[in-house]
Parts: sequence; C-alpha cells; structure tokens
Amino acid sequence: MRRKHVPAARLCFALACFVLAPAVAQESRSESGGESESARYETLDRIVAVVGNDTITRTELSAQARLFARELAAQKKQAPPPEVLEARLIEQMVMEKLQTQEAERLGIQVDELAIDRAMEDIAERNKMTLEELRRATEKGGISYTELRERMRSQILIRRLIQQAVVNQISVSAKEIDDELKKQNFEVKREYRFARIDADPRALQRLRDELEGHPGLNARDLRRGLRGLAPPDDTDGERAPTKVRTLKWLAKDALPRAVRGVVDAMRDGTFGPVIDKRGGAHMYVLLETRDNLPDSDASNTVYLTRHILIRPNVIDEPDIVERRLARMRRDIESGERTFEDLARRHSEDPISRLKGGDLGWVPAEGMAPEFAERMRGAALGEVVGPFSTSFGLHLLQVLDAREGKSGSSELRFRVESEIRRRKSVDELRRWRIELRNSRHVEVRLRRLRERGEDAS
Repeated sequence: MRRKHVPAARLCFALACFVLAPAVAQESRSESGGESESARYETLDRIVAVVGNDTITRTELSAQARLFARELAAQKKQAPPPEVLEARLIEQMVMEKLQTQEAERLGIQVDELAIDRAMEDIAERNKMTLEELRRATEKGGISYTELRERMRSQILIRRLIQQAVVNQISVSAKEIDDELKKQNFEVKREYRFARIDADPRALQRLRDELEGHPGLNARDLRRGLRGLAPPDDTDGERAPTKVRTLKWLAKDALPRAVRGVVDAMRDGTFGPVIDKRGGAHMYVLLETRDNLPDSDASNTVYLTRHILIRPNVIDEPDIVERRLARMRRDIESGERTFEDLARRHSEDPISRLKGGDLGWVPAEGMAPEFAERMRGAALGEVVGPFSTSFGLHLLQVLDAREGKSGSSELRFRVESEIRRRKSVDELRRWRIELRNSRHVEVRLRRLRERGEDAS
C-alpha cells in the first residue's frame, strides 16, 4: 500500500502542537534587509523577558510568532494583531522556562530512550519513518537536533506536572460520598465492631491501654487481654474471656449499646462497659465504610475524549467559542486530528497528555452539561463548543457499551472524575504560585513604549 506523505509545511505546524519552536537566528538575519551588521545584532539580542537566570530574546519571540502566523495563514485564518499574539506567546514561553527550571531544580531527568519513543510516536502519527520525519522537519526550517531538544523539554515539563501536581492530589471518602449524593445515589454507612466478654476491670484496663490505636483488630484485642495481669483479688484466676468480630452492619442493625453513640465514635474507639448479671462485655469499633448497594442494572459507559479551554482576560468566552468552532471544522474536514489539537490546546492537564482521552466513563459523575451531550452524541461525532463550570469543551464519543454499576466500580469512577477536576484547578494555582515565587520581568511592553523594540 502506498504511504501517504504529509507536506513538510503542514508537518512543521503539527510539530508546533508539541513544542514551542525557539529562535532561528539565520532566518531573522535574512529578513533584516539592508540594516548594518551591528544594528541587526542589537535587534536579535534584544531581551524581551527575564525568567530567573534565563532570558527570552526578540529573536526567539519573533520566530515563534512567525511560526504561528504561518500556521494560521495555511489554514486561511486571520492572525490576531501582533501585539496580542506576542503577548500570549511570551506568557507561554515564560511559563515553559519556569517549569523547565523547576524540573531541573527537583532533579527530574529525561533519558534518550524517552525522546526516541516520543519521536517515533510523532513519525507514526504522521505516517512517516524517522528518516522521513528528519527530512521533513529540516525542510521546514526546524533542525532534527533542535526538535529533539524541544521534545526533551516538553517531556520534562510533563513529568514535573505529574510529580508536583497530579501526584499530590488526594480525594477523601467524604468527597466521593458528597458527589454520589449530588448524583442521587444512596450512600449507606456500615460499621464493623468486635465484642469482648471479660471481667469488667480487665475491660476497663484494656480500653485504657489500646483505645485509639490505628488499625486495631480482633487479634490485637486477644493479645491485649492475654497480656493483662490478673486483678489482685482474684488469686491469680481470670474470668472467662472471648473476642468475636461482628459482620458489617448498618446503624439501625447495631447492638443497642452502641447504636446511640456510634456517630461520635471513630475507628479504634471503645464503647461503654456493659456489666450485667450474666457477665460484662464491651464493643470496639474496628472499621467504618461508606457503601453503595451493588446494582445489577446495566448502565452505558462511553469511550470519550474532549478538549477543554478556559476563558481568561485575553481570551473571553466568545473568542474561545470561535476557536473551538474552528477546531471542530478542522477536525471534520480532516485538516487536523482531534488528538493533535487536544495535545496542543486543551487545558485539562491529565487528558491533554493522552490526546484528550478520558477512557471509558459513565454519564453519572460528569458535569450535567457534559453528561447530556455525551448521551446524545452519535459515535464519532464532534460535539460543541458547549459550556460547563470548568470552561468550554469539544467532545467526541468514540464508542459506547453496557456496563455494570457495582459499588466499588462506581466509587472508582467518581473518584477519578473528582481527581481530574481537582488537577485542572490545582495546576492553574500551582503555575500562578510558581510564577509569583520566581523573578520574572517582561520587558516587551516597556521596550515598545520607548520605541526600542523592533520585531
């Protein structure tokens, strides 16, 4: 079968989805016209931003602006005014340098094998061999060595985000319960107690010794009872002792002795000593769990991917909506792929790394607007733009199937969705904090006001 080649110009634009191309000094010199060598050198070396111990030059910014302008022109789209485009680009470049510096500070590394795999992935998605990729990138003005170094930087940043942001996020059982309640699922709290029958004084001493210990179990209780010295007035004899573990019980099925106080108890807490004519006993709360009754009813799960963009000061909602509408048209016409656009544009830090892929997800636990469109989408259809509380989306459902909604599976799905939402918010907060904690000086506007900037 004949291999379908991708034009070099289009390929280079696609590569821009993964990397911010740095300056090519020779290209800038060739566009300088008849300026003197010293004037050209001064223009090329103009520092437009200082980021920690590094800088961004006019050369780098201009090269990046030209790359994006060419891409828009190739798609017959109008570029924003240069001042607006460069303001956006310089913020992206500042954040990239900040993240690279932070990764290096934390000792995060990228080996050559990881870069090799990334390059093979780019070639495969463009239906090319590595040698064809090399020739195409160099023909488009990007050296293969340069591309590998930029890919190293991107992998470095991805690993940094995973370590510094994603791995730090936790989801509590209460958060899962609250989300399930919002989705009208009944959460049933259950308790597991141990009952101890022994001399009342031994029970009191056991409670004094073990109460509040984490991970307490029946074996610990038996061992604790055996370790107690007999009371002084028993002539060395012990009252009969017995420890038995009760099954998981809901509150209304608990023994009366603890039913009224269980809400104030935590795992490892001892109940009161019950001293009756037939002997004394006491209950100990071993574990608590929040359970959902397993359901045999089938529910539909969807193989879904999306692109999320959050409006901001520069990109207001109507601008973001138009951007997403253009992306949808490009996907539907075959000019661009959903995966490439998600990797470049999506602000969902988890799914972005996988080309927007959310995996198999149920409608339950998703934002209501997202769930509604997911249920109504035809397979393969690109849906949107539409708005949720997280921003504006494009959505594509690749497949659907019937699945069982068991308790553990449903809780896992809800936990994953909460974790994904928290990742988006936490990444934005972390980036703001990172920027505020480092020395960043953007000089571009000041240079323009003083007439010293030449683009």
